[in-house]
Amino acid sequence: MTTAASVIILEGPDGGGKTTLARWLRDQRGYQIVKTNAPSLKENVFKSYTDSLLAAVESDQPTVLDRHYLGEGIYGPLLRGEDRLSRQGRDLLERLTAACGVRLVICSPPWAELVKGWAGKDDLLKRQAQLRQVRQAYLSEARRLGLEVYDWTRATAGPAPYLKATSSLPNGVTGYHTADVLFIGERAGKKTVVWDLPFHNVTGSARYLWDTLQSVNGWEERRGAWTNAFDAEGKPRALWMIVNALPRVRRVITLGEVADCECVRQGVNNVVVPHPQYWRRFHRNDMITYTKKLEDAIR
Repeated sequence: MTTAASVIILEGPDGGGKTTLARWLRDQRGYQIVKTNAPSLKENVFKSYTDSLLAAVESDQPTVLDRHYLGEGIYGPLLRGEDRLSRQGRDLLERLTAACGVRLVICSPPWAELVKGWAGKDDLLKRQAQLRQVRQAYLSEARRLGLEVYDWTRATAGPAPYLKATSSLPNGVTGYHTADVLFIGERAGKKTVVWDLPFHNVTGSARYLWDTLQSVNGWEERRGAWTNAFDAEGKPRALWMIVNALPRVRRVITLGEVADCECVRQGVNNVVVPHPQYWRRFHRNDMITYTKKLEDAIR
């Protein structure tokens, strides 16, 4: 029997079969179902999605999340006139899901079957044109992420192949198993960040680093993994172990002298670049130079 992931996110348009699949996971595999509603206007959207994702990952029981962060960028503009998560927020959450071995499944049958499943229900979408728009958006996301869409009308072997487990990275690491570049920061800032995760924030130095990487020639998110030299309590991470967990890494980039010194102490070869917080503070208007420093280090 295929081993299923401990956390599975189900996404897709109304009537796509998410609820049916979630119940199957509950009844056949013992998953708890957590339906993720869109955060209220008073909530910090990025924090809400991160908290609910980490709660599922840290749960003692396998969990299926019925919709999550991916739906924010699809339903938000359509129903509320905006995507409150932003592309950066989505990228950071995708780093976290990949590192934690969370399985993302997009559910959508052929159009005719989707309309049958949607018609007459008290769902989010009230018009067929909206349903078509949402379906196309999810199919586009599936192509971007390299996912095969789960179509219950054609899955003769059942849903199990779509739910198989993926390996996770060590604690304190976000990003992708395919990463060829590992970025090492110093330590999560307790005043601005509530999670012990590297650059997992949509403001401050995390935002500056993300913005800069968007300008680096040839950069793609799946090329990167991120960690900090020290955990939230100030204890050094086993950086050599993290490097060994990323078989494709060819370049380790330390962001700042503190991370550089810890790499040297542990015998990890690296290229040092100024910490984004330092550059943002003293060279705020010179992102071009910082971009060039990152490009040179990545090469």
